[in-house]
Amino acid sequence: MSKLSKSDHKIINKIAKRAVKMGIDWNPISIVMDITTCHFNSPLRLDELLGANDINFTHDIVGINKHLNRKTGKLRNHFTPRYSHSTMLHLVCSFNEDKSLSIDNAFFSKEKAQKEADKCDTGHLYSIAIEDINDFTIIPRT
Repeated sequence: MSKLSKSDHKIINKIAKRAVKMGIDWNPISIVMDITTCHFNSPLRLDELLGANDINFTHDIVGINKHLNRKTGKLRNHFTPRYSHSTMLHLVCSFNEDKSLSIDNAFFSKEKAQKEADKCDTGHLYSIAIEDINDFTIIPRT
């Protein structure tokens, strides 16, 4: 098993304290163990998780607790935390007259995608997590 950095350990402890304070779980040691185990097997964006709004924070903490296989350290039932290190693809989209959505451009950098979306009045930014970028294909509409 990899070693946990001191900074990751501090953030995980803060996550556990927040979860206890919110009433998600009463046992901070259990939360620390679950988050650490999950982080080793499916790396998390810990800083972002700690700063997440209550709904997204609760989603990830409860989901990890519910779906973590404590024997293997893997998440079951296709659960993916919102703050996992999946590849993020940021799509610049626009709505068509028929209210369908068109993908105008795609970026791995959220900053570049936001700049592109800001250039036009109809640009909307959507971000999606992709577990394996090799399994993802965008097929142009003909």
